[in-house]
Amino acid sequence: MVEYIVIILLTIHLAITAVIFGSLLPGKSKQEAVCKSLVVLFIPIFGILYYCADLLLTNRLPKKNSVNAYDFTLQQTTDTSSKNMDMIDYDEDTIPIRDVITIDGISGKRNILINTIRQNLLTDYDTLVDAMHDKDREISHYAVSVITHKVDTLEAAMFSLKKRIYDKDGRIIASVDVLKKYETLLHDYIKVCSMDEVSRQALINQYEAILNKILTMAQEPVYFEKAITVKIQQKDFDGAKACCALYEKTYPRSERPYIFSIKLYASVKERTQLTEKLEKLKALPSILSNEALQLIRYWDIGDKKHV
Repeated sequence: MVEYIVIILLTIHLAITAVIFGSLLPGKSKQEAVCKSLVVLFIPIFGILYYCADLLLTNRLPKKNSVNAYDFTLQQTTDTSSKNMDMIDYDEDTIPIRDVITIDGISGKRNILINTIRQNLLTDYDTLVDAMHDKDREISHYAVSVITHKVDTLEAAMFSLKKRIYDKDGRIIASVDVLKKYETLLHDYIKVCSMDEVSRQALINQYEAILNKILTMAQEPVYFEKAITVKIQQKDFDGAKACCALYEKTYPRSERPYIFSIKLYASVKERTQLTEKLEKLKALPSILSNEALQLIRYWDIGDKKHV
């Protein structure tokens, strides 16, 4: 009688293990499915409890949109079209794709990057540029292909809008909404397109003019900050100071104008003006962000040798 009960229980246990193995195969790598099934098989009851706990935690925790750091096995879907083949298994144990690019020697690095590009998940221009200069020729080839396509798309969109922006004398006549669209396109184009220094500078000057025009029509914080950043990069410090002053006048209760002013005066090593803006930032009635607090902490008790 006892033997029959043992056989029945063993059969049920084997059936449960087979069901668990089958349920793990579609969403996990083969290695992971085998390992978890063996745990269930050789540790009765507790193995099943482990599987249930793992399943519960996996479903409750949000999955990150980056690549599994521990399992680079490619998963092939039932759809045999090239668009849907060789998809990477995503999991909560992840690292940012940008780190995958910068670290040499990761197993499966080529598959990770190429499949991420194929799925159109790698959209950050800085990361694409890094991938383009990768030592692996195949990674570089795929990144160049994506960037070339994006450049062509940007050029077509810019050409379509440009006719609505300038009159025959080259003056900007477009509405603020059209200018905002063009600014975004031009910003991305300058970032990813390879060109000689003269052409790049001409586009940067055009981009700065577009930002200045937007600010005359819509004095929004994001465009103040973009304009200040460009002027600092171009070493137009007088223009940056004027832009910071207008930003502060337009948003006197915001911390953002003071943060950018402090960064500007740190760049030009003007300690008196920096201290003045720092005190104004401290005096704001609102709760300061972590960025503002770190800036105050740095200039109050940190390294002051740079100014």
